[in-house]
Amino acid sequence: LGLVALFAHQIGGGEAGLGLLKGTVRHLPAEPGANVPHVGFDAIHFEAPSRLSNGLKDGTDFYFTHSYALQEGIADGWSAWFRHGSGRFLAAVERDRVAGVQFHPEKSQSNGLKLLGNALC
Repeated sequence: LGLVALFAHQIGGGEAGLGLLKGTVRHLPAEPGANVPHVGFDAIHFEAPSRLSNGLKDGTDFYFTHSYALQEGIADGWSAWFRHGSGRFLAAVERDRVAGVQFHPEKSQSNGLKLLGNALC
């Protein structure tokens, strides 16, 4: 599921999320060299190994296209993050049977196929 939909609150005129995870989704800050929307391939970094990241290396590139993200980490469960400008933002989360990603696995070529395969196993 799309990562931002899993959280309860969205700042900036967005709709309320599902509230399955605690956190607030915010508009990405515009900075020199950090365009908004954030579009293109970017590396994600894993907090720890997980079912979703099985067989993927830390720093693997995935395709992003978004203007909103969650900056704070999650309290429990697995997560991955990406850098945008001077900030660090949540790229993926997995807790119990709930998982979501900020990037587009279907547009991320072989890395995305691997992650989707992991999610289905």
